[in-house]
Amino acid sequence: MKVKYIFIIIAFSFLYACENNYDHNWDERVRIPNSFSPDDDSYNEMWCIDADDVSKCLLIVTDQDGIEMWRTTNVFTCWNPGSSIPGGIYYYYLHVEFADGLQHDYSGELYLLH
Repeated sequence: MKVKYIFIIIAFSFLYACENNYDHNWDERVRIPNSFSPDDDSYNEMWCIDADDVSKCLLIVTDQDGIEMWRTTNVFTCWNPGSSIPGGIYYYYLHVEFADGLQHDYSGELYLLH
């Protein structure tokens, strides 16, 4: 019987700890799509990041060789390369500083489809 009580206490402690950390869930503050298709069909023409409470940022997109393709310090500026660059895999790096002073880095693959 003692094992059941210990499990309940541990489970309750875990749930309470997670409940208090909701402000630090980075995925709720920044939403980054992993693909877009700038092919003049009026759908997904630009790569846009959706973010809440960002006060500063640095966003860089590179090709597979590490050559910088695009850079911005405004998280709400969308990238639209049109058909000037080939489709394929690109990489992004995003550093954000939130209005509350917390900072976080994001990086990943970005699929450009033509």
